[in-house]
Amino acid sequence: MKRVSITKAFLSILIVLSIIIGGAIAFIFINPNVLGLLSSDGRVTISIDDYNNLIELYDRYGKAEIIRKDIKNTFYKEVDDDALNTAMLKGLVAGTEDIYSGYYTEDEYNELMVSLSGEYDGVGMTMTQNENGYIEVLAVTKNSPAAQAGVGIGEFIIKVNGETYDANSMDLCAAAIRGKKGTTVKVTFIKDGQEIEREFTRAHITTDTVEYEMLEGGIARIAISSFENATSKDFKAALDAAKDAKALVIDLRDNPGGLVDSAIEIADELMDNATVVYIEDHNGNKDYYKTGDGKTWTKPFVVLINENSASASEIFAAGIQDNKVAPIVGAVSYGKGIIQSLEQLSDGSAIKLTKWQYFTPSGKMINKIGVTPDYMVEAVEGKDAQLEKAIELLNK
Repeated sequence: MKRVSITKAFLSILIVLSIIIGGAIAFIFINPNVLGLLSSDGRVTISIDDYNNLIELYDRYGKAEIIRKDIKNTFYKEVDDDALNTAMLKGLVAGTEDIYSGYYTEDEYNELMVSLSGEYDGVGMTMTQNENGYIEVLAVTKNSPAAQAGVGIGEFIIKVNGETYDANSMDLCAAAIRGKKGTTVKVTFIKDGQEIEREFTRAHITTDTVEYEMLEGGIARIAISSFENATSKDFKAALDAAKDAKALVIDLRDNPGGLVDSAIEIADELMDNATVVYIEDHNGNKDYYKTGDGKTWTKPFVVLINENSASASEIFAAGIQDNKVAPIVGAVSYGKGIIQSLEQLSDGSAIKLTKWQYFTPSGKMINKIGVTPDYMVEAVEGKDAQLEKAIELLNK
């Protein structure tokens, strides 16, 4: 095997780079003395292949190490190494120009996971990244501090306790809003073009994502505010309570989405052996989400959506529509049809990366397009025209 000699100083630079970017370099490079590869003149002998790999690493990230050293040696005050490394990793992901992707420190990751539990201390708002770079309020939890303060869907959040946030830092914004029950937080919104600062007293928020009621004429209504861990279980309980109803309205209006698996589990109660949605990566590889056999609801139903129905709620509605199981009523949905993977790294940090796009069973794209209802009904002030249309269809 051909081998090449490099200086110990050059090797040290490559090791630093590998540590910063999390690259894997063999143990003999980190401690070459162990195998006696360090010669008396301060050179290390390695294989040609390993040398080429190290050169590629240096060419790609050598400038970052030069800048890091310059900052450490000449910046006017002390700089934390961890802060520099974190900023570089965040910048690497930011280079995708995707507002839904990001790098998270271990603490940031732990805060992010709290939001998926459906139970936390905060003010009761669900947010999304707006394509224009804003953090947009997508849903407000009933009876929460946010609801009591009059926060409306569609308002933009720009500051928390005076610190500015945008779409790229939405998860950090959410973490700043959360906090111990009884403490206060100031949030600055943009509403109708005007800045409004509201002060909230944080409370314990329990998100009951399923709401059931019986309407006149023997029609049941089940509203799903988001798809969380307990949503499918709660939906099944509501469906059981509605077993004597002649028909059902499933209300997904203002539902910002959530866990796709939860949406598929609910679809499984409504249709047999059907493709709900499929995802496709940049290589064209497809993965299909399907329901099984043995649906529990066999009577007529209608699904309601509006412009704030997003992500998993759009997947659900599109699957129902494409399989011609039930009509969709309302307004064109939000149009978030991409999916992110959230992967925790060995040091506790994590990376969230957009890897797939959603497509309806018939191949229609959802992202930036949305789901168009079978019956377009705009919201009317003073009455629920969309629900009225659903009831009309079920009474035919």
